[in-house]
Amino acid sequence: MGGLDDVRNRSGGERRLNLSGVIGRRECDRLQSRNTCTRLANARSAAGRWLGDVERRVADREWIACAQFTVADIMMAGVLRGIRKTDLMEPFAKLKAYHARCLARPAWQRTLALYAERLGVAVEEIR
Repeated sequence: MGGLDDVRNRSGGERRLNLSGVIGRRECDRLQSRNTCTRLANARSAAGRWLGDVERRVADREWIACAQFTVADIMMAGVLRGIRKTDLMEPFAKLKAYHARCLARPAWQRTLALYAERLGVAVEEIR
């Protein structure tokens, strides 16, 4: 992952961030505010660190807390569901496999179907 290197200018004054490799220059240019661009880069970097920690946790186990599926897996699947349409999980193959295992459970599928019904949409629209 690219760096979010804190850099001080030679006079020791203002700090700036090296955004290379974290978000694309075009995306950064598209954003109106440098402050917004910096916050986005910081958030992506923090998310990458956190997701890496979670991936290391599930790297050699089927479920996150113990050998059995627990409420911890339900909660984690919900958190990961929140970022499912982003590219944040792309570098983490084991985390993506864990997430897929959680979502493949019959109870999750039933819950998703009931939620879609309540919203009046097809399951595919909220998957």
